[in-house]
Amino acid sequence: MFGIACIAALSFVMLKLNWGAYFRLLFEQVLEANPAHVKALYRRGTSYMLLGEFNDARNDFEKVSDTILKCMSNF
Repeated sequence: MFGIACIAALSFVMLKLNWGAYFRLLFEQVLEANPAHVKALYRRGTSYMLLGEFNDARNDFEKVSDTILKCMSNF
């Protein structure tokens, strides 16, 4: 099994190639291992936008925003 960073990088390449079904599966693997993985949430949100699934995209972007705000509140 690939590491999380490798899967996240591969999924980004697939996103850029517009391989919708494939990169969504990879994002799911990353988020299964780490549900707060900000890059994976952001990229999955981007993939949802490209596929016209705007509510799902918004949900992922809100999770990204919440995670960043939590991190910033620790400073």
